Amino acid sequence: MQREELAWNLFAELRKEVLSTQQLRAGAIAVKITFVATALGAIVAYVKPMDVYILMLPAFASAFFDLLIISYSFAIKRKGAYARTCLEPILREFSTWPDHIPLWEEYMSKQSHRQVLSFVANVGFSFLVAAPAFVLLIRNPQTPFALPLVGSLGGLLLYVAHAHNRLNYFLAMRTAPTRLSAPYQ
Repeated sequence: MQREELAWNLFAELRKEVLSTQQLRAGAIAVKITFVATALGAIVAYVKPMDVYILMLPAFASAFFDLLIISYSFAIKRKGAYARTCLEPILREFSTWPDHIPLWEEYMSKQSHRQVLSFVANVGFSFLVAAPAFVLLIRNPQTPFALPLVGSLGGLLLYVAHAHNRLNYFLAMRTAPTRLSAPYQ
C-alpha cells in the first residue's frame, strides 16, 4: 500500500471515529440534562422538609457529567490534531489540492472557527444547578460538613473549567507529535 493511500484510509477511519465520539458526547449531554433536571424536580417535589444537603447530589452529578463530556471533547480534538499534523500534510503532498485552500482540520483549527458556546452551556448549567445548594448551605450551615461540601463542589467546578480550557492544547499543535511529547508538558 502506498503512503498516500494509507494516509487516506487512516483519515477516513479517523473521521468515522470522530463521528462516533461526537455521538457519545451528545448522548452524555442529553443524559446529563435529563438526569439533573429530573433529580432537581424530584427533590423539590418530594423531599419535605427540604434537606439542603440533598441538593448537592445533582450539583456534583452535573460536574462529573461535565468531566465525561470534556473527555469526549478531548478525544475528538486529539483525533483532529493527528489528522491535521500527521495525515493532512501527506494528503496535500500527493494531491493537486491548492496550497492556499486549507484542508478540513487545518481550517477548523483557526482561531476564528472556534466557539465557546458548548463550554458556556455545559458549565453554566452546572453552575446553575450548584447555585441553590451553595446559597442554602452558606446561609444556613446545619453541620460542620456544610462548608467543606461547598468548597469541594466549588473546587470541582473550577477543575471542570480548567479541564475544558486544556482542550486548547491540541489546537496549538502545528507539527506532528513525537513519541516523547505529551499533552501536559
